[in-house]
Amino acid sequence: MIAFVGVRWNAGHADASTSHGPVSGKASTPGASPSSHCVVAGPKGLFAGDTRGSGARIRAGASMADNVVRTIQPFCQLQFDGYCLGDVVADPMGGTPDMRWFEVSGGGVVSSAVIHGNPPAGLKPSACPDSVPNPTSIALSVAASADSPGAFELHATGVHVWIVGFATVPDDRSGGPVPASAKWQQIGMVGSAATGFTLAWSARPSGAGGPGIEQSAATPADRVPIVAVACYGGQGATDVMDPESVGIADPSQATPLPLTPAQRTAAADAACSYPRP
Repeated sequence: MIAFVGVRWNAGHADASTSHGPVSGKASTPGASPSSHCVVAGPKGLFAGDTRGSGARIRAGASMADNVVRTIQPFCQLQFDGYCLGDVVADPMGGTPDMRWFEVSGGGVVSSAVIHGNPPAGLKPSACPDSVPNPTSIALSVAASADSPGAFELHATGVHVWIVGFATVPDDRSGGPVPASAKWQQIGMVGSAATGFTLAWSARPSGAGGPGIEQSAATPADRVPIVAVACYGGQGATDVMDPESVGIADPSQATPLPLTPAQRTAAADAACSYPRP
């Protein structure tokens, strides 16, 4: 059993009480034009992002308890030198948790949850005041739901894990290696936990409105691939994951699932994906 490290979570309290525009790859807020209002003066950073809604508060550290050192108005472009990990903040538009804090060029940090924009691919988090450690390990367990027949309960624990995403390959019950062409689909993302991350999953065919499986005709040989992934937030996958092949008739029977590097990347990206419009 892997020890679980506590979560710093601010559900429903996005920094600056903003109506956050989506991060890269999401639909823009209707009528909003990124950077059409202002560009905040400062040195050029590694990447840029735009404030949304009511603007954003730049803080002295990666915690909602840290002092506000500057307030930025809506629809302004900021430059960032990198990002660190800190308090989990709710993204009010996507409804997803986010623990990334962008390091503002010139000083201070701002929650990613109130910024339209993402760090460049491959950029790793750095340390900043009040930052938390990077995730290091995660373990997935699955059980039949005691409250809902035909449903699963997904549970993950880990070391320095703050947000967990789950994904599967819908309708794959072969129990064999995952095909290279398989399309991973997100089951859900969880960012609030005291003893671990738990998500109820209705066992239904994917054509019935979401990823799922049908247990009624399952045999002991029928299995489904499921991964638990430590996420930074929407579109913020890490390489810390536990892929398992789970028995459909008896979900407590799980075995490690071998994945190629490309499959691990695809599974992680799906598990930590931002909700699509």
